[in-house]
Amino acid sequence: MLIPQELTPGSVNVDATGSVTANGKSYDGLRVTTSDLEVLLFLDSNHRLMRLEVPAAKVAVFRD
Repeated sequence: MLIPQELTPGSVNVDATGSVTANGKSYDGLRVTTSDLEVLLFLDSNHRLMRLEVPAAKVAVFRD
């Protein structure tokens, strides 16, 4: 990946976290990590992104 602010390449790791439940719904989970950031992705059965969380920033973005 390219980090635009620094114009340097970086690496991203993506790990499957298995089935995850959030707000009573079940999703497939992915954990995306860089050297200084962790993002959790929640995908529905059609692999559509339904929720994104950044735990360190206490941020959650979700689709209605």
